Amino acid sequence: MNRAERRRLSRDVGREGEWIKQTSPKQENVGAGWFGEMDRAYSNKKYSVLIRTVVTDWGPVEHAAIRNISGTDISWKRETADQE
Repeated sequence: MNRAERRRLSRDVGREGEWIKQTSPKQENVGAGWFGEMDRAYSNKKYSVLIRTVVTDWGPVEHAAIRNISGTDISWKRETADQE
């Protein structure tokens, strides 16, 4: 195992479980606006992600909305054991 692999494994990334494809709002014909345009949905044990492709002046852009399973705000601050 090289240094990059050891570093990746030391982080919490990827420990939430396998990403499973779900039915999207567009497939279920629910929602309006950008939410109704989300054509891909995935979830694992911790997060849900909705994705759509938006065509812009710069070309196609992937727009993703990320939520945690409990529906509460996600703290993007990395928690460490030595913080109080």
